[in-house]
Amino acid sequence: EGHGTGTAIGDPLEVTAVGNVFDGKGVLIGSVKPNVGHSEGASGITSLIKATLALERGIIPPNINFETPNPKIPWAKSKIAVPIQPTTWPTDRLPRASVNSFGIGGANAHVILESAESFKPRARQESQSSRVRPHLLTFSADHPDSLRESITQIEAYCQKDPSRLTDVAHTLGARRDHLAWRAYAVSEESGPIHVSQFVKTRSAPQLNFVFSGHGAQW
Repeated sequence: EGHGTGTAIGDPLEVTAVGNVFDGKGVLIGSVKPNVGHSEGASGITSLIKATLALERGIIPPNINFETPNPKIPWAKSKIAVPIQPTTWPTDRLPRASVNSFGIGGANAHVILESAESFKPRARQESQSSRVRPHLLTFSADHPDSLRESITQIEAYCQKDPSRLTDVAHTLGARRDHLAWRAYAVSEESGPIHVSQFVKTRSAPQLNFVFSGHGAQW
């Protein structure tokens, strides 16, 4: 996503620099400014939103009104092209987008975005010993009924895909709020989940803020 203001000097400099940096399989380049105009101080975030949506939808949007390529830009040598039709992301590389944004005072910003799909962990090939290792599952909710329902859903998920038990245990223990009504289970992938009795914890202490006025920090 180029800054792309359409100036006689700025565009060739920017595109040539992009071609020098991203030498290899080629680059698709465009700019949102023909669509919405130059939003001045908000132009950077506008380009960022466009690039994010393109990654999310898996489609590189076309540049409108692009008819005559600038002859001062070495398109073929730099392997750079401007999409004029909706284009799917190339499959021979990571789904990644770069966003240029330049300020009139000389500030240059460059943001690199990459699809979250690239960071999804691959299925692990676990050893037999790791499969039989017990896992601690911690459950909590605001009410016994919601706790019971939550446990039922988690049990069904683990029975459907026992290999995810390690991930479930980590999520319940480290990535969830621990609410008032609680229970636990120690389970293995090959066995059933036996849940403990429900227990209600003590009420959390109230937090008070005291504002003592200016100067107290000294």
